Amino acid sequence: MAALRNPKHEVFAVAVNSGRTEKEAALIAGYTPLRALKTGSILKSENSIQARIQELQQAAMS
Repeated sequence: MAALRNPKHEVFAVAVNSGRTEKEAALIAGYTPLRALKTGSILKSENSIQARIQELQQAAMS
């Protein structure tokens, strides 16, 4: 799987993979601070983002 099409989603996935919390990752990706916690939770539950995070984790192990 290549990088996600939505640049914010890709930045979020990379941030989560590097150990950031969902809220921190949402802020890094450029989402509003007022909704970062909720947005991070929603993004983390999306199948494409979960798959990308797993892919990044596997690449790091190689």
